[in-house]
Amino acid sequence: MEIREAAACGITERRFVLEVEPEDLPDVYRIFLYAGSGAGHYDEEVREDLLEQLSYIVGPAVEEELSEDADVSSMRWQEDDGVFCLTFQETNAPALYRIFQAVDHPGEGFDEALNARLAEEILALAPSLLENLPVINR
Repeated sequence: MEIREAAACGITERRFVLEVEPEDLPDVYRIFLYAGSGAGHYDEEVREDLLEQLSYIVGPAVEEELSEDADVSSMRWQEDDGVFCLTFQETNAPALYRIFQAVDHPGEGFDEALNARLAEEILALAPSLLENLPVINR
């Protein structure tokens, strides 16, 4: 699992990709589920790693308020050669950062519609990996 800057030839806004290997996808999916409802469980180390990578790779922009002109509809999951990729722009990074932080207070302080959409997109891309995933609290 890695967050990296995507090539930005001639584009003024920085673009990023969260790349997730199939074996790590359930851990990321559980974070989205837990952030939305508080149901289930998630791996704290995975969440901390994602927060640290976002902070380091994107920079201080993740801590800023989401700008009103930020188009979160451009954030999309896709599969690329067996790797699951979430593409996002620097202006969208705070929205993603807030979702990963939201597990501390599920259902609060983030874009719930975006969280639900991203979770649904992951499930649609990898139903065989995620449909029968246990989401019980441990």
